[in-house]
Amino acid sequence: MTLRTVIAAFLACIAIPVHACEDEWVRLLNVLEIEEINHAAATRANEHGCQITDVALAVDRAVLRVDSIRWLVPGLSLAFDGRAVPRMVEFEIENGRYIPSIDDPVMDYLFDVQSKRAGIDAFFRAYWDEPNDTIWLENLRANFPGENSVLVSAEIGNVDLRTPETAAQSLSQFGLKNLKLGIESKGLFETYFIFTLGQALLDGSTDPEADIAHMIAQSLAIIQTLPNATFDHETRANLARLVTDMPNPYGTIQLELNAIDGLGPSPFIDLWENEPHTSSNDIWSILSGTEIDIRYDQEAAN
Repeated sequence: MTLRTVIAAFLACIAIPVHACEDEWVRLLNVLEIEEINHAAATRANEHGCQITDVALAVDRAVLRVDSIRWLVPGLSLAFDGRAVPRMVEFEIENGRYIPSIDDPVMDYLFDVQSKRAGIDAFFRAYWDEPNDTIWLENLRANFPGENSVLVSAEIGNVDLRTPETAAQSLSQFGLKNLKLGIESKGLFETYFIFTLGQALLDGSTDPEADIAHMIAQSLAIIQTLPNATFDHETRANLARLVTDMPNPYGTIQLELNAIDGLGPSPFIDLWENEPHTSSNDIWSILSGTEIDIRYDQEAAN
């Protein structure tokens, strides 16, 4: 019997009443400290999950609208009470969009109309493999308008979710063993990331284009010094082509990280605390035994 079969059999024994779905939703918003504007009543999406539709949430000076949110988290109520840690999490979002709000009725309406065909669909599923103390991020997928998407999977070892106490201890003991990241970017970077990164990197700049060119040149020089044991020749070449295409990458980016012993947070925390005295060799020593493969399949922009 496979682990998937065991999980399916376990979930088949669970029936989530509608009122429990509504309670989970309200408590989740309270934990996240998010103000809700409105939503339709929570319902069962199927025998085992919850769904809520026509959601509007206040986020800073904007509105987050979502056509549908579906979740399946056995034991979520116990988790809210601090009595257990969920061992499986599944979320799905349909047509989520972030709409600016400027307190102008006409502009707010136009922003809302403009967003209706620019939503994001997302799906997340992860579960804890108890015999191996491993979390499997089976699928994290986000589909953006146009030919743009992000797909992530991961294996995280040394995680004990048997009790809230052991779960808390695992925060400093876990190790990332495998990570796969796939990005299709045909306008994704410019649409969703350029403003946040640009404001952080170019604050105070009087010649942004020249400063970006300088940053790209510096990055290319650093890429040439990356250790071959972690970044082989092909990976360095692909990374250089990707950096050269910034800030308008166009194509498919694939990254895979393999760390047999697990890549944990503690060494990086130590580096952060000793930041003034940290060298690149300190970073490469942490990555010793880790292989990182990067591919960038360029396409000609239309």
